[in-house]
Amino acid sequence: MRLDKATPDLNNSNMEVCDKEDSKSFVSLNIFGMTCNSCVKNIKGKISELKGVYLIEINLNEKSGFVVFSPSQIDIDTVVSEIEEMGFDCTSNKILNNVSLFSTKVEGMTCNSCVQNIEENIFKQPGVVNIKVTLESKQADIIYQCSENSETNIKNAISDMGFVCDDITPKNQCISKILPKIQTENINIDDALKKCYLRINGMTCGSCVAAIEKHCTKIFGVHSIFVALLAAKAEVKYNPNEITPNEIALSISELGFETHVTEELGERCAG
Repeated sequence: MRLDKATPDLNNSNMEVCDKEDSKSFVSLNIFGMTCNSCVKNIKGKISELKGVYLIEINLNEKSGFVVFSPSQIDIDTVVSEIEEMGFDCTSNKILNNVSLFSTKVEGMTCNSCVQNIEENIFKQPGVVNIKVTLESKQADIIYQCSENSETNIKNAISDMGFVCDDITPKNQCISKILPKIQTENINIDDALKKCYLRINGMTCGSCVAAIEKHCTKIFGVHSIFVALLAAKAEVKYNPNEITPNEIALSISELGFETHVTEELGERCAG
């Protein structure tokens, strides 16, 4: 489907102007010290909860990531400090201001070559700072600078490649940020939790217990943990929508204590 324009024109009325009251900035990060997907999940979980952070993505293999944030609500130094407090080395690169996010359906893709072709060509478009195309969901998530391009022009560029773009999200919103908010006033958080038991080898003193418990309180999805030194076991309450018992065990093992799941209760925790 062909839209209004195929190429950016900074003097054209179709160019978008970011809402100054909702101005967003983009910055890429270098993150060292990550060893597994649990590290990625923990960082994303903690940073995404910060006020003013719209989106965070991390690439484990490339030891990098990016954050889209509101500069009026949070500064990037705070984000970097939060990541470093988790035990990782983090530095930020140049901040790009006045960015916008949108997602679009992309019909006509048949293979990974289509995905790669779209990502490579659209990333070359003026002002595009990030693009992720998913074949399974037939979706493209794009971040761009408002002063250099527009949503319409970017969609036209995809259409020029022989694909069809259809709107799926409101303007200036990322698909991951428009899910309806759940009313939680009358919901007991314990109703969403499960309990699992871990066997932890290698503990020799109370300091080991303290180190493990402190570590686990920083794991995204872990609600509480009780470690018994003499029994070499731990009882963990966790949110199954955010983490699994095996991921918790792996994270503790990375501290130097060999850990495995010994039992997982199927019923919800009573509190």
